[in-house]
Amino acid sequence: MGDRPPVTATQHTLPFERLAPGDFERLGLALLSAEGFEVRHLGASGNDGGIDLVATREGRVVAVQCKRYQELGPVAAAAAVSGLFARPLNPPANELLLIASCKVSRDAQELAESTAQGLPLSVWAQTELDQKVSRYPTILRKFFDLGDDGKFVTRLLAPAPPPTFTGREAKLEELAQRLTAGENVGLTALQGMGGIGKTSLAQQLALQLDANVFPGGVLWWQLGPEPDVLSALDAWARAVDPHADLSANKDPQGRAQVVRQLLARRGKLCAMLDDVWQAAPARLLLEALPPGTACLVTTREGDVARQLRCVPVELETLTEDEVVALLAKLLPGAWTEHETEARRLAQLTEGLPLAVEIALALIDEPRELAGLIAKLEKKPKIEFLSRASGRRDSLEACFVLSYQSLDLESQKRFRALGAFAPALFDEAALAAVWGLDEPDEDGLRHLVRRHFIQRMADGKALRVHA
Repeated sequence: MGDRPPVTATQHTLPFERLAPGDFERLGLALLSAEGFEVRHLGASGNDGGIDLVATREGRVVAVQCKRYQELGPVAAAAAVSGLFARPLNPPANELLLIASCKVSRDAQELAESTAQGLPLSVWAQTELDQKVSRYPTILRKFFDLGDDGKFVTRLLAPAPPPTFTGREAKLEELAQRLTAGENVGLTALQGMGGIGKTSLAQQLALQLDANVFPGGVLWWQLGPEPDVLSALDAWARAVDPHADLSANKDPQGRAQVVRQLLARRGKLCAMLDDVWQAAPARLLLEALPPGTACLVTTREGDVARQLRCVPVELETLTEDEVVALLAKLLPGAWTEHETEARRLAQLTEGLPLAVEIALALIDEPRELAGLIAKLEKKPKIEFLSRASGRRDSLEACFVLSYQSLDLESQKRFRALGAFAPALFDEAALAAVWGLDEPDEDGLRHLVRRHFIQRMADGKALRVHA
């Protein structure tokens, strides 16, 4: 596919329901930014507490909930608005906004308004949302393409990077140059230990890549220790053709060839295979890519890069200045009086973003840094948390402090997660090992915020943070 055809003056409703939940939130962020708001994406960190976006402009503070549903009835709409009060904001919200991918009935809107606690509530539902997106061709082209039948299809997008992503400008530039090297582009492997920020860097890179260089978009798949390659192939096929069904083709290589033909329709692509533990599954996915596809692999295993014949690029830890900048994003406040403590924390965490995030989750404001540093300097250890090979002492110490801060029930629940490691699991399986009849959303959210559980890019699968 060459240049994209004009995308204005269409009669087709945009397929919002086919955007991934995180991409739907990013669409809302892009719209609010285009309308002059400064926007924070709380949902991207998994720490939203019921609020996906916070938009501010000229004294207006708007708490935003984004719902990518096929239908949103009165009860669900009211629950979505009630969720906007689950987390206190500073300054507090004085307006509410519900962005929905589907139609919202008058009854649903009225019931939602009754839970708004007197604050003005706006609703951007399917039709109005379609009109708003169509006003901004740049946003339209970022999230949607025209298919062969003249109807809109969703663009291939990588998950959003965390809103606190910081630094790494030189590495981003190096990787972008490698991926856009024209006919000479080859496989590139971003290597580094767990917790160093490979996934976040790849997501940030995908966000910055020029859509004109990769008109087909960015393919993304996170493999992990137990990859489901057939699901990846199915997802890639449906991204091009929503009606694609590969179930009759039982041969993995045969499926890869079908997907390769489908992806060739989209124009030049960039593919990112994240968290690759073994070469064989990644090699099968690479067979599904059309010729000329630029590809980035992230891995903690140097052998994987060699087996895939990648050009290795080592990811270093954050510099001290980058850690200080990250601290300011993770914990807003007056940091000028605490720069000495901030730099000491950078040293104790050895520039590992995950270690910094775990440590900062234990305090509420910068003035508590001195106490946190005193605890970290003792290098606390707990035997069962010390078994992960290759983990730096700094990361282990941060995990242990976070574990010790949990209540006894949460500690018990964390220990039960050993039944899963390193496999993926879902909320139903989590409830089972916790001895519950149904998932405990609050308990799960608590462990996600403390970085003991990682929510995967699809928003459903979970994994013990390694």
